Amino acid sequence: MSKRCWFAVSTKCTLAQSANCDEGTVTDEAPPSLDSARLQIARLVLDDFADLKRAMLTAARVSATTLGVTRVGIWSLAEDRSALRRVALYDLGQPKEQVIADLELPLAHWPAYLAAVSSRRVIAANDALRDARTSELAAAYLVPHAVSSMLDAPLFVRGEVWGVVCHEHTGAARIWSEREIGFAVSVADMLSTMLEQAMRLAIEARLRQTEAELAQLRRAEAVVRTAAAIGHDINTLLQAISGRAELAVHYGPGRQSEVMLDIVGDCQRAARIVGQLRELDAPVQALGLESDVSFVINDTRATLDALLAPSHTLTVELAPEARVPASRADLERIVLNLVINAKEAMPLGGAVSVVTRRTESGVLLEVRDQGSGIAPEQADQIFEPYFTTKNGRNTGLGLFAVATIARRTAGVVAFESKQGVGTTVSISWAG
Repeated sequence: MSKRCWFAVSTKCTLAQSANCDEGTVTDEAPPSLDSARLQIARLVLDDFADLKRAMLTAARVSATTLGVTRVGIWSLAEDRSALRRVALYDLGQPKEQVIADLELPLAHWPAYLAAVSSRRVIAANDALRDARTSELAAAYLVPHAVSSMLDAPLFVRGEVWGVVCHEHTGAARIWSEREIGFAVSVADMLSTMLEQAMRLAIEARLRQTEAELAQLRRAEAVVRTAAAIGHDINTLLQAISGRAELAVHYGPGRQSEVMLDIVGDCQRAARIVGQLRELDAPVQALGLESDVSFVINDTRATLDALLAPSHTLTVELAPEARVPASRADLERIVLNLVINAKEAMPLGGAVSVVTRRTESGVLLEVRDQGSGIAPEQADQIFEPYFTTKNGRNTGLGLFAVATIARRTAGVVAFESKQGVGTTVSISWAG
């Protein structure tokens, strides 16, 4: 064979740089030693699955130039072992082209070669046209490609034969030395490791994509819940507005003006709630934001009375200066939801009690009803979205919204219930 030509490949060439290396110029330098070539291939790094083909081509080029063969192809074995498909090819006769070929060889008529490939052993065919393991390929592949000698090393994935690295020598037949066979096996072993790494990277990428899609679905679900919760709270205020408007029809001008002012107040509350259209699990609000929960309750007293009338009554006991780290809109939503929830727990009427107290640790808000209470087996579910014990009379979003807002404002929600006596829902804020 004439003087070998090879690509000068730096041992520091990464896969990100290998496009330039793959199109290097032909030099008259000697091919790398077997140890140097092994080192070049061992230093290839995969950053993602897409790097695999480039790594295969780089390994095929280094192997071809080191052993002085015309071509090195990397072939994958079909799962049913019916065919070999070439997934990468380096041809020394086309040094500026790194070819990824999709050539496929059916193995049905080549049982000896299939058996040799499946045997998990290297195929060192010094005379490929006469070797019993490879002679079946003569008409279909060896003669058309002028292959005289073959050196095929198996590729493994998870302990099973995945394919072969095929070294194709043209010209006079050659005898493969033990060192050359060992080199071919080591190249195949390194490529096997790359294959498993690439598959692992692909699985990890797929997992990241699945996690991103799941996170997107969760965000979409949060948006739906937010819209539903906001709609629930707006509907509560609309009930108060509607009730007041109906009463105003029967009042004189002076009383109508008073009712209209109450209606304006409810509209402003609704506007503040609409301004909270964001995910319910939003981060904790900025430090320094405070509102007086007692003031908010007193200011919404007329609205609460309108929502409870005529079958329910409201009693309040408010501590002065009960400031908590929450916005006015947050507190209005909490109070409205707790009072309506208490009302719905007493379908035949009753008293709803709203209490604020200053404690040693901060501020406590309590809303009590005199309903039938909550069964112990339902205790762990009452703050879950869409869970309700009031079929047909509740969306199951009131207490969920309360718990979410409380958590966002650093409050702690608790409840105490006794069947036949009633339920108390409380929120405590450290102060």
